[in-house]
Amino acid sequence: MLASGMTEEEILAEFPYLEKEDFPAVCGWVSQAGRERFSR
Repeated sequence: MLASGMTEEEILAEFPYLEKEDFPAVCGWVSQAGRERFSR
């Protein structure tokens, strides 16, 4: 969603069970998953 242009605030409004503190963890996971995908 961030990659498509949504802001963190828009995502939080759409998914109220998320918290702003969740974003760094998600970004870290995506970064690691991308590295693993391209290192194969």
